[in-house]
This record gives sequence, C-alpha cells and structure tokens, in this order.
Amino acid sequence: MVAVGPARFRKTVSEKVFTITGNRVEVRDHYDYLGVVIQHNLRWNLHIDKIISKAKQRTAILAWHCMKAKGLRPRTAIHLWNSTVRPCMEYACQLWAPSLPHTRELELERIQSSFLRRILNAPKNLSAVFVRSECGVERLRARWNKLNFAYIRRISALDDTRLAKHALMSQFHQVGNNHRGWGSSVANLLRDNCRDLVLAPVVQSFSDVTSLLKSGKIDINATETRWILSELEKLSSLSQSYPLIKSWSNISDGYAFSKSQTGRPGYKFFEPYLDDWDSGREQSRLKLLARANVLPLFAIQARQSNSGGVAARCLHCDSNSPESAPHLFFGCLAYSDYRGIMFRKVNQAFVCASNKGHVTYPLVGGFDSLDWSDKLLFLLGKQTGSPLADMLIDRTVKKFLKRCFFRRSRFLDSVVIRNGSSF
Repeated sequence: MVAVGPARFRKTVSEKVFTITGNRVEVRDHYDYLGVVIQHNLRWNLHIDKIISKAKQRTAILAWHCMKAKGLRPRTAIHLWNSTVRPCMEYACQLWAPSLPHTRELELERIQSSFLRRILNAPKNLSAVFVRSECGVERLRARWNKLNFAYIRRISALDDTRLAKHALMSQFHQVGNNHRGWGSSVANLLRDNCRDLVLAPVVQSFSDVTSLLKSGKIDINATETRWILSELEKLSSLSQSYPLIKSWSNISDGYAFSKSQTGRPGYKFFEPYLDDWDSGREQSRLKLLARANVLPLFAIQARQSNSGGVAARCLHCDSNSPESAPHLFFGCLAYSDYRGIMFRKVNQAFVCASNKGHVTYPLVGGFDSLDWSDKLLFLLGKQTGSPLADMLIDRTVKKFLKRCFFRRSRFLDSVVIRNGSSF
C-alpha cells in the first residue's frame, strides 16, 4: 500500500497496522502495479528510471544484432526497434507523459536518436533532429501525445454512468485555477497542438477538451513539422540547405514505399538513398554526411574547430579556395573528370523526367540552366517530382562522392608520406 499525501499523513499511516485476511499490508513509498511504479508523491522518477534501463538494454542488444556481418538495412532495423523497444517506452504513457519533465523526456529521446546514429554509422555529434528526419522517425513526444488524445477520445465516448468517465472528468475540474495536475498538463498539450496557435481556444473544463478534440483543430503532425523546422533554424550547418532539400509536404503515391505511407507528413518520409545500405554503405554514408553538411572536408573541419584561413584551403587543386561541399561538387579541378560524368547523367535524368511531365521545378534550359546553389539542392536529394529521376540522380551522386573521396584519400596519404604530417 502507498500513502499519498503530506509527510505527516504518510507517517501516521505507516504507524498503523493494516491487514487483509489476517496478513499484514506493508506501507511503502512506492509500489510496482501492473508494470507502473507509483510513488507517494505522484511523481514518475522511479518509473522513468525503470523505462530507461530496460530500453537501453534492449537497444544495445538489438543494435549489436543489426550491425553483425554486413548489417541490416536502416529501414528494417528501425522497424525492429519500433516493435521491440518503443512499446516499453510508451506503456501507460497516458499516466506519466503529460507531466514528464523536459530533462527526463530528453533522456528517453536520446535512446532513440543514439540507436539511429549507430545503425547509420553516423558521427555521435550529428543532430538528432536531422537523423530522425532522414529516417522518417517522429519524436517520442509526438507518439505520446497521439496516444494520450486517443485515450481521452475513447473515455469521453463512454456512457455517463461509467466510473472511468467520471474519474477523467474530475481531472479537469481545476484546470482554470492554476492547478498543476494531470488535467492541466493535458490541457496545455491540447493548446500546443492546435493548428492555429494564435487562435487556440482556452481549455477550462472537460467539455472544452471533448469539443476541441471533435473540432478537428488538433494536428500533431503539423505541430511536429513546425517544431522540426524551428529546431533546424537554430543549427547553422543545417538551417540554410536542409529545409530546402527535405520535402515537408505529404508523401505522394509515387514516393510512398507502401500504400500505408501515402498521405503521411513529409517528416515521416524515410529517405530512399539509405535503402542501398547493403550494396553501397560507404556511398550512402557520404551522402548522409553531405546532406548534413558535415563531410570530412578541410573547410568544414576548420569551421568545427574554429580555425580558418590556410586550414580550410583545398590541397588537391591550385585555386586556394576553401575545400567545401560547393567546391567539391563544382569547383575543384582534381575531380573534373568525375564531375563531367555526373552532370551528363543528371542532365539525362532531368530530360527523361521533363519529357514525362514529372518535373515540378520550373526549368527552362534543364539542369544546366540552374545556378550552383539550386544544382546542389537537387544533387543532395531534393525531389524533382519523378521518383525514377531521383533514383538515377541519387546513384550518380553517390558514385561521384565515392570516387572523389577515394582519390582524395590517396592524395592525402601521399602528402603524409612526403611531409611526415597527418590529417
């Protein structure tokens, strides 16, 4: 038995003797009931600790199996994680998720993002927002909100004589009186997930909750998209290009991996270039780093180490230009032969898509008519409107990156041998 209340009340209760069928009932500070740890102060620290421990253990085992031999495709590994690990992080979330502190929420989110980095063989410091967007995985917070609102809809549909409905209604009696209970937390979540935050209605009672859920003004997917874009704006390496590369509109039938994905929000779109993981893992990894603007180039490494000038220059050509992604794709003379092959094949893909009327980008003279910034967006995966053209461009760009970095590594090895320095 758990006594909930002030310390004096708990002490009084603990000094009394309670028996059931002649057996004494022990009074505890917490109790594990149906897998949920209930504390005397109605907080969830012990339960969250239990979830984190179990999720980390399962994630480590799954990641080890996914990385054996050649490893599983990221899409398959994510499906396994969603079916074996995520359920334990969502169990009874209707109770504890609305009032979960932000710090504990981040601890749970890190388990998911670290697993995604591991199966992608991505750097540990790669942004979690970027990794989730590439894999089409939503935050756990979005999942909890959907489960919470679905739970409220089911309870509100019950008959007025049902005890469960009366218990739920009692949680919203003090919402408008600065109450910090479960009902107030749910009311805040409802307001935060309205389509129009400016015109979000005031939630002060259970009737306000049910009417808001029935009105169709709650859109968790739109809220999640807004949150992702706001987080990307805070990241200097991603704010300029990645929001333009990634498609945030609903997934069309042509780009959907299966029928169930058609109509889903763009942030849940798993990028197809990652499906070539078995045959071209290094190529896919290079494109992943290019989309994240963290390719191992001197200009990017100098930016990360807060150095510049000579440290950022390209050693592979005589232009004295910073070795950045635009320089690699368009400027460096050391890769002009590979670049010519890539541009020719990309032009063919654009012509093929244009003839079929699939290209959604307004083109007059084809791919060559674009400036280098727009070209770079398409090379890194911006959708042309034709899935076939996107696949051809993807394969061409990945081959280009693999060839360039192979030649670059051999050149840098020769510099190390001559000068005795390392990079």
